[in-house]
Amino acid sequence: MNSVVISMVVIPGVVSLLLFLVFTYLYEQSRQAYFRAWQFAWAAYSLHYVLDAFTFYRAPSPVAFFASSLFLVAMALCILVSTRLMHGPSRFFWYDAALAAAGIALISGIGSSGGFFGPTIIGFAKQRTGSDAGAFLALAGLALIGGLVCAGLRQIAVFKPKKGVIGAAPAIQGT
Repeated sequence: MNSVVISMVVIPGVVSLLLFLVFTYLYEQSRQAYFRAWQFAWAAYSLHYVLDAFTFYRAPSPVAFFASSLFLVAMALCILVSTRLMHGPSRFFWYDAALAAAGIALISGIGSSGGFFGPTIIGFAKQRTGSDAGAFLALAGLALIGGLVCAGLRQIAVFKPKKGVIGAAPAIQGT
């Protein structure tokens, strides 16, 4: 077994299976519906990794790839349902489907842009530096800049919670 299979399929697959078992235990203890939704989500995620492992050991199959993608979408939908169930029983509204579709489209768009920009940046940096190490150092530098930008955005007043808003964190005394 090579390191790619271990790092990309086996370890995340085992973690998802363990989380499936944890949520099964939690559901059995409390009988809360949102734990059942999380249990289904982790089951779908585990099956996604089973199909990914299948494609590593067999010839790539479009059917296995499609089924794996469907399990990934099912996991996202189960997590959406679990958030709705935390406040008690809920009816399905048209905007729930719209939110799910918009979330899937957003994730797909981000993934597709990452599939374009990542190799482009690596190729550009490899040409400029002449080595793979320079290309990966450039990516590490971009990740560091992104982290600093996120930390800086947190300090901007636009992103601070307003007082009196439901769900806002309580203000610390003396500030």
